[in-house]
Amino acid sequence: GQADPGSLAPYARYYYKRFVSLIVPYLLYAGGMGFVAYLVIDHRSVGGAVSGTLFDLFSGYDDSVYWFVFMLAGFVLATPFLAAMMRTIGRSGAWLLVGLAAAVAAAEHICDLVGYPLTFLQSFPWRGLLIYYLLGFVLEYYPPSARIRRGVYALAPFALAWTVATPYLFAGQQMQVGRTLTVAFAMVVMATFLFFRYDVHITSARVRKAIIWLAGYSYTIYLVHSPLSKVLIGPRIPVPTDGWSYAGISVLMFGATLLAALLFAVIADTVVLKPVQRLL
Repeated sequence: GQADPGSLAPYARYYYKRFVSLIVPYLLYAGGMGFVAYLVIDHRSVGGAVSGTLFDLFSGYDDSVYWFVFMLAGFVLATPFLAAMMRTIGRSGAWLLVGLAAAVAAAEHICDLVGYPLTFLQSFPWRGLLIYYLLGFVLEYYPPSARIRRGVYALAPFALAWTVATPYLFAGQQMQVGRTLTVAFAMVVMATFLFFRYDVHITSARVRKAIIWLAGYSYTIYLVHSPLSKVLIGPRIPVPTDGWSYAGISVLMFGATLLAALLFAVIADTVVLKPVQRLL
């Protein structure tokens, strides 16, 4: 017979598959990586490393390795309901939702600039990522027209150039720099996604195989890129002196971090993550 449309079995399978085979192993993986980092990098005792790892787990500190796992868990939890909502509200409603999220982010930013921070919004740790999460759904379910995509492609190089100018336009304003860079990078990422999703069709089997192989390590790369760049690579990169050196050093930093994270991911996933996933 046909499956009961009101059954919770599909949701149970979805959450079991993702939480047991994805979230739990990454949680253990992140905890182990944080523990080793406290021992090796911070030179803490075993007890100090344990306390630091537990503090990261329960504090929600946004620069800990756990934060990425919790963020993924939240997105996994919301995806079935958000996907259904996107289909229900249609194209106009979905883009309106993205617009509202962008308006809230802009209002928070403007209020910060004039000295009236919206503290009730600042208590929501993932507010900065919400618009990008919604945007990802909308771009997948309701892609923009070819004309709009070409407009995004035209703006992307300017957004990339803006990342070079931002640290000098807002010198000493780290929060302003961070937010401006986030918006600029979002434009570049959106253009890249649209270009390869809708306007480029890869026919080479080798290229597709390479992309699939790299995608298998993508989340581990995402998980470790921040501590690697800040602790191991960043201190060894020269300080930029002008816009051009900033651009060159940014490219160097990106390449070095990507290669280091990929090497780490290949070794660590083979030794740690995949055996844990097989056990679960």
